[in-house]
Amino acid sequence: MLKINQAIGNVQESLHDLDKAYENYNDYLNSENTYLAEQRMNLEERLRLAKKDLETADTQEEYLEKEKEIYEIQKQINALDYENAKLKVSILESVDASVEALIDAQKVVIATAQNTEDLIEAQNKLNDLLYEELEIRKEIAQFQIDMAERSNKYFSATAWSDPEKIRSNTQLMIDGYQKQLEDIQKQMNMAFNERFEQYSTEMKNDDKVLTSDNTWMERQDAELFQSYVNGWQEAFAKGDLEAQKAAHEGAMELRHKYGYTTDSSGSKPSQEIINQDIWDDTQSGATRRWTDNEAYNKALDSEEYRKYFEEYLETSDKISEATIQMFEYMLSELDETLSDIQMTKPEDWSYYTQISEYGQEEMDILLKKQVVLKEALSDVSMWTDDQIKDFVNQAQEVQQAIKELEVNTKQEQINYQDRQFDALISYLERMKEEYNDLRDDVEEYYDALLKPLEQEIDDLDKINELLELQNALKAAGEKSRVYRQGLGWVNFMPMIHYIG
Repeated sequence: MLKINQAIGNVQESLHDLDKAYENYNDYLNSENTYLAEQRMNLEERLRLAKKDLETADTQEEYLEKEKEIYEIQKQINALDYENAKLKVSILESVDASVEALIDAQKVVIATAQNTEDLIEAQNKLNDLLYEELEIRKEIAQFQIDMAERSNKYFSATAWSDPEKIRSNTQLMIDGYQKQLEDIQKQMNMAFNERFEQYSTEMKNDDKVLTSDNTWMERQDAELFQSYVNGWQEAFAKGDLEAQKAAHEGAMELRHKYGYTTDSSGSKPSQEIINQDIWDDTQSGATRRWTDNEAYNKALDSEEYRKYFEEYLETSDKISEATIQMFEYMLSELDETLSDIQMTKPEDWSYYTQISEYGQEEMDILLKKQVVLKEALSDVSMWTDDQIKDFVNQAQEVQQAIKELEVNTKQEQINYQDRQFDALISYLERMKEEYNDLRDDVEEYYDALLKPLEQEIDDLDKINELLELQNALKAAGEKSRVYRQGLGWVNFMPMIHYIG
C-alpha cells in the first residue's frame, strides 16, 4: 500500500510539473507576443518618420539613401509580421485551438513569408492542416451515416416499421457520403498538386521551369526574368531609379505573359493559388505545356493520389449502394401495396364501375413505381452496367404491366357486359317458361273448378227433366176430357218431351 501511495504521489508530482511547464510556456508565448507587438509599434513609428524625412531630401543621392532606409525598415516589419504570425500559430497550438483557427493563422504565415523556403514550409504545414480538417469533416459525415443506418435498423423492425422515416434516413446516409466524396475530391486535388510541383521541380522540365519568384516560365524566359530580378537589385543598390523601373516593367511583362499578376502591394501569389490554378487547368482540359509531361503522369500515379482516388471510388460505390437501397425499398413498399390490392380482387364483380375502380387502384401504384424508376435512372453516373440494366428491366416490366392492366380492365368490362347480357337472356327465357307454366297451372286450376260445376249443371238438368216427367205423369193421372174434331170427346193426354 505504501508503494502504491508513493507511486500516486510521484504521478501527481509529475502532473504538477507538467502543468507548471505548460503555464511557463504560455507565459513565454504571451510575453513574446507582447514583445513583438511593441517592436512593430516602434518600427511603424520609425517608418512614419522616415517617410516624412524623405520629403526633406535635397539631392537625388540623399533621396535614394532615405528610400533605402524605408525599404530596410519595411523589410524588418515584414520579418516581424512573419515571426508574429508563426508565434500566433504556436499560441493556438498550445491552447489546442480548432483546426479552422489554425488554418486561418497559417494562411497569415504564408502571406508574410519572406522567401521561397519559408513559403514552401508554411504551405506544407497548411496542407497538413487542410488534410486534417478534411479528415475531421469526413468523420463527422461518417457519424451522420452511422446514426442514420442505426435508425433504419430500428424503424425497419416490424413493430416500429416506418417507411417514410427509413427513406429520410437513407437520404441522410447518401448526403453524408456526398460530403465525404467532396472532401476526398479536395484531398485528391491537394495530393496531385503537391506531387506535381515536387516532380516538376525535381525533373527540371525542358519546357517549363519554376523561377525564384515562384513563376512557371519557358526556360529562356525564366533566364530573362532572373536577369531582370538581378538587374533591379543592382539598380536599387546603385540608386538608379530608371534602371529599377525598366527591370520591374520587364519582369512584370513576363509574368503577365504567363497569366501571373501581383496585387497593389507587389506581393507574390501564394503557392496555394498557384497549385489550384494548375489543378483547375488540368481538370478543365487546358493544354498548358508544363502539364503535358512526365511530372503530370507521375503525380497521377503517386501513392498519395492513388490512395485518395481509391477512397473516392469506394465512397462512390457506397453512394450507389445507398441510392439503390433507397429506391429498392421504395419499390418494395409499392409492390407490397400492389400485392395487397391484388389479393382483394373479387372473384365476381358486384357492379360495372367496380372494375374501373379496382383497375385504377392498381394503375396508381404502377404509375408511382414508374415515377420512382424514372427518378432512379435520372442519374446513373456512379452505377455499374448491371445495376443500370436491372432498373431498366424493371422500368420496362412496369410499362408492360401498365399496358396489360389497361387491356385486362377493358376485357373485364367486356366480359362483365357479356355476362350481364347472357344473364338477362337467361332470365327472360326463365320468365317465359315460368309464365307458360303459370298459364298451364291457371288453366288446370280453372278446369278443375269448372268440372264440378258442369257436373252439377248436368245433374240439375236431369232433375228438372225428372220433375217435368213427374209433373206430366201427375197431370196424366187427372181425368180430363177434351173435344177433338172427328173424334168427339176424348180423354186429355199431354205430350211428354223426354230429355235424356
